[in-house]
Amino acid sequence: MLEKQFEEFLVAHFNQWATNEIKVGFRYQFTCLMQGKGTNFIKRLPKNHKHTLM
Repeated sequence: MLEKQFEEFLVAHFNQWATNEIKVGFRYQFTCLMQGKGTNFIKRLPKNHKHTLM
């Protein structure tokens, strides 16, 4: 699996998890050991979401 494909898989998996698990009023923190990879992940999230992550 190419790196880009894996990043797309992670975004899809995260979106599915977030849709079911993230609740209003709770606080979430996500970390990534590699700064650039975390930034790429955030950039790949859909731009049309109603709420912000940061």
